[in-house]
Amino acid sequence: MLELIFFCVLSSFAYFSAGQIFLNKILHFQIDPTISIIFGILILGFVGMLLNFFFPLNLFINTSIFFGLFFYFFFDLYRNKINLKKIILNILALSAITSIILFLSNINRPDAGLYHLPFTKLLNESKIILGASNIHFRFGHTSLIQYSNAVNFNILFKEKGILIPQGLLIISIIYYFATKILDYRIKKIDLNFIFLFFCFCFSILNYNRYSSFGNDAGANLLFLLLIYKTFDLIKKDITINNIYFLSFISLFCFAQKSFFILSFLIPFLILIFFQKKNFFLFIKSKKTFILLILISILFLKNILISGCIIFPAKKTCFKNLSWYNNITTTQEEIMAEAWAKDWINSDQKLPPKEYSQNFNWFKTWGNNHVHIILKKLTPFSLILSFFIIYGFISSEKKIFRSKLNNEKIFIILIIVCLITLCFWFIKFPIYRYGSGIIGGTLIVFSTYLLSKLNYNIPKKTFFIFVLILICAILVKNSIRIYKKIGSNYFQYPWPKIYSLSNTINELNKINFTKYNLNGEFMFYTAKDGYCMYGPAPCTYYIDKTISKKNKYEYDIFFIKTKNKK
Repeated sequence: MLELIFFCVLSSFAYFSAGQIFLNKILHFQIDPTISIIFGILILGFVGMLLNFFFPLNLFINTSIFFGLFFYFFFDLYRNKINLKKIILNILALSAITSIILFLSNINRPDAGLYHLPFTKLLNESKIILGASNIHFRFGHTSLIQYSNAVNFNILFKEKGILIPQGLLIISIIYYFATKILDYRIKKIDLNFIFLFFCFCFSILNYNRYSSFGNDAGANLLFLLLIYKTFDLIKKDITINNIYFLSFISLFCFAQKSFFILSFLIPFLILIFFQKKNFFLFIKSKKTFILLILISILFLKNILISGCIIFPAKKTCFKNLSWYNNITTTQEEIMAEAWAKDWINSDQKLPPKEYSQNFNWFKTWGNNHVHIILKKLTPFSLILSFFIIYGFISSEKKIFRSKLNNEKIFIILIIVCLITLCFWFIKFPIYRYGSGIIGGTLIVFSTYLLSKLNYNIPKKTFFIFVLILICAILVKNSIRIYKKIGSNYFQYPWPKIYSLSNTINELNKINFTKYNLNGEFMFYTAKDGYCMYGPAPCTYYIDKTISKKNKYEYDIFFIKTKNKK
């Protein structure tokens, strides 16, 4: 446990430094330390993505980055007399909570074993492979956090380090909401406090298990953070810098999960509503240039791996690229939507494409997945209902005469939440894909409703709920840990990354077979389907038409059968 905490503390220091360099030195923002850690985790993912165009993210590269960030913290930040006490206390608290979440946890199953961990291992061992999605189609679905994970593989942490960024990102966002509530200085409850409180409640109720921290959880929580930071502008003069800040959070949402491309609507609409006269100033700024560079890095990575700007959206693909695989891309575009619409639980008389059209899926989805959504939302809905009913009971008359700016912020959030919710429902109506969208929509509408009331609930009532939820989640994780104490497996008590079994001898190669083509090594195959953090590149299936060539020292995997039409 001490090793786990120690590694989390060191990682947090590095992420804080990365966030400060990016936010303070490059963008010239003065930001809360926890936000710096969040940005640090994600911006290091972009750094890793850029470096991987030319190098594997190996021990030497990552260790150099790690010690460079420590050098920056202790020499530059200390010299500038930053508030070290506050920063260290935040880092220690975050590290302790992240350690509890990680301790004896499971990985995100099955996705971590299928492609999160295998892709991370691929990044650690090889520079970018063109057509990597032809080895394993899920490599086209990878997210920014896999690059952050890969960068945390260094000489101190070794492979254990790859487990920290995912957990630390989620915990940092929830921790940010909690500390903002506890530090709230205004004696009388206002809309910002209510909105913040609802964000915290939804976050801690939905994202409190490491095994649920997949790519979707990070994207949804970032979207919720984006919603909150937008709502927080209600009482402020909205500046160009506010819009830039929201733009970078939107980018992180999108880089984490391409489904969240609509999150860019928020900074765009705020720019149009509030800073239309400075539109061209916004476009010409250095910050916009940095934003475009990061987007270009992301798009170029996607194109090199899959042939598509956004895989598997065929309309974004370049069919003339030798490594573009039209058959797989078409199949995945159809199957991704069909699976999200519960095709697996239908009678499967309709083919996936037809099933997804004209709401043929609605009956099956309504009979199955709706119950999961309602179950997931019930605890948060009860909290919302309590405070809404309490608000109506204690209300005498309208006292919030919303200013024009308030109404505009509400309008923007309502528009974006509804559009994004409709897109989620029509295309990918599975809860884990859109949990943050559903939660954000409920929060926006509930807060708007409460804005019309003379809200008289004592502030301590909110604090009591916060403490109850924190204690409940700590008890829940304590019970989980108690049940697993004494387990015997490799790298105990860290989450397993080499095998899902409980045996201690997990590093054997029995599960992996080399696939060779004409005497040349191509990749490994995993007999049980889970490549985990095993030898790379790895897949659980073989496309017999796959081939490999090397050009300018880059491996290119392509499909020999021409399927461009």
